[in-house]
Amino acid sequence: MNVEQNIPLEGLVKQVGLCLSNQLSGVLNLPFMCKYFAKKLSPYEAIQKLDRNYFSFSMLSETQSPVLHVLDTQVLYRLTNRILGGEGIAEPRSDHPLFTFSERIIGQKIIGWVADAFNKNNLHLQLDKIANGPRYFHLFLPDEKVWQFAFELYMGSQLAGMYFLCIDRNLEHCGELEQS
Repeated sequence: MNVEQNIPLEGLVKQVGLCLSNQLSGVLNLPFMCKYFAKKLSPYEAIQKLDRNYFSFSMLSETQSPVLHVLDTQVLYRLTNRILGGEGIAEPRSDHPLFTFSERIIGQKIIGWVADAFNKNNLHLQLDKIANGPRYFHLFLPDEKVWQFAFELYMGSQLAGMYFLCIDRNLEHCGELEQS
């Protein structure tokens, strides 16, 4: 891989947000925006302690460096409602599974778009696992420092929820990405 083709980690993460904004705006026929707002190096356990269910998936690079994606379930519920002809409202949940068939399909599309955004930037990721929250992923030691990136997700002008990326801090040093 050519180092000249690589971009800094933060730039890559912003491109993932732009890709999601572009894809979802087209699918929803509604302004959808991923607003990047935070980058920090912190212990992995901080993201594992998120206290509610999230649509979470891990991906592995060619060198087996993990990338954890954490999407607020409310965003997935609202996206699915909108795509199926609703107003984009997260309807109350009670007796059914955490994700319906339609929600899982939308989640898989999001995974594909995220993978495409990384792949276009020469960081080839493959899906490793899907679960109902970051507490089910043991990709790093709890006190290990990892890069955490956060986005606010908007449908129209309304905040729909959050999206987090948790990336191995060594990924930017292993030749897959330039140091940011």
